[in-house]
Amino acid sequence: MSTQSNPNKSPGGTNFSALLIVVGVLVAAIGVILAVSVSVGPIADQAVADEQKSSEAEKQESADASDAEEEEKGEEEDLEPIPIKLPNPVFAGTPQDTPPGARMLPPTGLPREPYLAPKGLENVARDLEVDASDDLPLIGTLDLITDGDKEALDGRYVELAPGPQWVQLDLEDEYEIYAIVMWLNHMEARVYRGVIVQVSNDPEFEEGVTTLFNNDHENTIGLGAGEEYQYFESADGKLVEGDGIVARYVRVHTNGSTMDDQNHFTEVEVWAREPQD
Repeated sequence: MSTQSNPNKSPGGTNFSALLIVVGVLVAAIGVILAVSVSVGPIADQAVADEQKSSEAEKQESADASDAEEEEKGEEEDLEPIPIKLPNPVFAGTPQDTPPGARMLPPTGLPREPYLAPKGLENVARDLEVDASDDLPLIGTLDLITDGDKEALDGRYVELAPGPQWVQLDLEDEYEIYAIVMWLNHMEARVYRGVIVQVSNDPEFEEGVTTLFNNDHENTIGLGAGEEYQYFESADGKLVEGDGIVARYVRVHTNGSTMDDQNHFTEVEVWAREPQD
């Protein structure tokens, strides 16, 4: 049986159709690419704009930080050492042995560096009346604590009964307190226990109490265990930073020392100024 070819069918028809399909696909792909390019262009431009804004914001932030640093430096220029007058030391050398149970840093044997604070501070505690948990001191009178005499001599300090005790100063007004300096009894290198310094505007110390210092590690006084180190008494006294906290009342707690169970107070100074606007 013979087979006749179709005179209407082109020999290259199949290849030509395939070529048309390929061309169509390419044209569609180019269209997609162009569409994507058109849509991505604004996004890319926006990204560049955002990056420029971010860079400008970072520059502004850096400039603000620089201005703040300059302002801080300017404020530091207005600082000066608090003019604390130290008493005469009565023992020489540095204690070598840490008393049993004391938690303290090794003494350096160096004097305390001057403490910088705003200019014009005064010891606002001078000659103020003093209250205490023990109204009848064993030795001395409470007015000795603010009389300005901090020498380590007999008759210059107050001795309160054994056990937890405190003394309290009424500054008679609210002050910005920058430093509280206290001499308990520096006739020997004692280490007092349970030393806590608090300030408040409440004379009963029941509300609004801020603890500035607490080395009562065993919570013997019941105001919470403290983390500050204990220290040897010396002619330098103990300086507790107030950082400008505003308060009227200052209370100092102790609970005996490594020498005996008595509590002693020679002098307490409060370096402060009237609150600034």
